[in-house]
Amino acid sequence: MVSKEQAEEAMLVVDPGKRVFPGFFAFRRIILELPVLYPLLLLFYFPGASLVGPWIYSRVAKNRHRFGCQSDVCRP
Repeated sequence: MVSKEQAEEAMLVVDPGKRVFPGFFAFRRIILELPVLYPLLLLFYFPGASLVGPWIYSRVAKNRHRFGCQSDVCRP
């Protein structure tokens, strides 16, 4: 369902309906499932968030080694 390349490119979430959500949209999907993250709903679902969010997600993902990620996928 998900290729190795897709899994290495971005965080992925697969919902019960077998829909795949990548990157920013995966995190938005996680927020809906975890009540502790509900305070973030307004931030991630405000009008325009689906336009700005992927750009922000890609910047953070490309610099994740600066945020303490020690995995091989985090190497610049």
